[in-house]
Parts: sequence; structure tokens; C-alpha cells
Amino acid sequence: LILFFLFFRSYINAENLIINLQKQEEIENKSETIQKCIRDLESDNPDTRHSAVLLLGKYKKSPLASSALVTALKDSNANVRRSALVSLVEDMFVPQDAVFPIIRMLSDEDVHIRRITSSAMKTMNLLISRNIFIPNPNGGGGRFVSQPLPKDLIDVIEIAFADNDAVVRKNMITQYYNFKDQLPPDILLPLLDDKDTEIKLLAIENLIRGAPTDQLREKLEKLTGDEDTRVRQKLAQTIKFLGNEAKMQTILYKLLSDSAINVCGEALAGLLIYRKIDDINKIREIIMNPELDPEIGCQIVSFLPMMEKKALPLLKQIAEEGQSSFRAQALNSYLQSN
Repeated sequence: LILFFLFFRSYINAENLIINLQKQEEIENKSETIQKCIRDLESDNPDTRHSAVLLLGKYKKSPLASSALVTALKDSNANVRRSALVSLVEDMFVPQDAVFPIIRMLSDEDVHIRRITSSAMKTMNLLISRNIFIPNPNGGGGRFVSQPLPKDLIDVIEIAFADNDAVVRKNMITQYYNFKDQLPPDILLPLLDDKDTEIKLLAIENLIRGAPTDQLREKLEKLTGDEDTRVRQKLAQTIKFLGNEAKMQTILYKLLSDSAINVCGEALAGLLIYRKIDDINKIREIIMNPELDPEIGCQIVSFLPMMEKKALPLLKQIAEEGQSSFRAQALNSYLQSN
């Protein structure tokens, strides 16, 4: 039994030695491969450099490999730069020292590189959003502030919002609130005039989140005449929760007479929220329109009880003749208010 135990232990030790040797060989092979790729990046042949970048991407968790990939972001060949960028951002593991160089790729002359970079800005934000705690000098707590970005990065990000490619602009708008505090307050205003409708819609949605400025109010009023119904409806839908402001009420009143019934409906909902309309005939005209989106109709019906007794005949009419989607809701409101 003792001999068997000694033999078994010797076998285990030998097996561990073989595994350790194999691991050492793998490490040496990996190191040699990375070193060869780094040498290949000095080649005059762009295909050789491109192949080196593709191989380095498999080892990007190695500081040496990731550093080489960052260097390759400055390569004279767009294909090499693009592959280096993809290697760095293709998963959530982005080396910390690569974040700023990646963001700078927003200014690359190659549109595909700018598209890749702008779509990766969400990941970049997660990596640079390091909150800094500033203690209260008088004691008792403090506050968190965002880590400021270098000026050259802010400039690059700002320019990307005005990129001549619609995909880049769209990607940047979706990340607007992640960088808002470090960007000029009016950076999205020009995008309200963008020729791309999707960008206009995103700009409206993001701009309304902040406090309205005179410039913004002027731009929004201009959008009431936009040729695209989706833009006018998004405008009414978004500003209806700002209807307590006089200028916003003016915009909602304009949209109340829009040629598209759903735009009228969204505007009406906004005016009802703040009790800024008492024209029952106009309300009836909109709510009884069979083309009105049922969801908008449900919103309107939910706000009608705020008009108290004045809305009772209309609620009764909706319960009897309105769309099936909100008849029961109207009847319930009528019974509760009567």
C-alpha cells in the first residue's frame, strides 16, 4: 500500500510538471507571437500590418498587445486602423489606456471608422464615467462630480455631432446625456434642422429633457410647420408635459389645428393636462375622430374629468359612440364624476 501511494504521488507530481511545462511553453509562444506582430507593424506592406493587427486582437488582454493595437490606430492605412479599432472595442474588455485614443477616432477621415467609434461611445462612457467625490469644505458630506475630459477630446466629440454622416450623428445623439455636462448647451439645436428625420426626432426627444431656452423655443415653434407628420407628432408628444409654460402652450395650440389627427390628439392631451383648453366642441371633434390612435384617445379620456361637470356630456357620448378602445374608460369616468 505504501509503495502504491509513493507511486501515485510520483505520477501526480510528474503530471503537474508536464502541465506546468506546457503552460510555460504557451506563455513563451504567446510572447513570441506578440513580439513578431509588433515587428510586423513596422512593415511597409499594409497587408502585413493588417495581418499583425488581426492576430494581436486575439491577445489584447496582454498590455503589450493592446498597446500595439493603440499604436496601430494611427496607421496610415484605413484598413489597418479599422481592424485595430474593431479589435479594441469588439467586446466589453477595452483596455483603460485605449479609451481616449479610441474616442479620438471620431475625427478619422474614414467614415466607417467614425461609425464604429460613435457606436462604441456607450462603452467608452462606462469606462470614463469615474465619479469624483468632492467633500464639503465645511464638513458634513459632499458631492459627486464627473471626471472632466481633456479639451481635445471634448472638441472631437463636439465635432462628431455635426459629422457629415447621418449614422455618426445619430449615434452621437443617443449618447448625448452621457456627455451633456461637458458639451456646449446648444450643441443639439442645429440637429432640429437636420435633413434626416430620425435625427430630428432624436434631437427633439433629448432637447426637451432640459430647461427650455429662447433659442430652443424658437426652433420648436418652427417645427410646427415641418413637412413630416412624425416630427410634428413627436413635438406634440414631447412638449405636452411642458404645457405649463406660455410658449409651449402656444406651440400646442398651433398643433391643435394640425392636418394630422394624431398630432391634434397629442396637442390636446398636453393642453388638458394643464387645463388650458375648455372648447368642448374642439375636444369632441378630435376624440370622436375614428382615425385617432386609441392610445392617444385613452390619454385624452383620462384627462377629461379634470374639466369636471363640463365634460360629463362628452364622456357620456364617448361611452356610447366612441372607439371601443376607450368606451369603458369613458363610462367609468362619467359614473365617477356624475
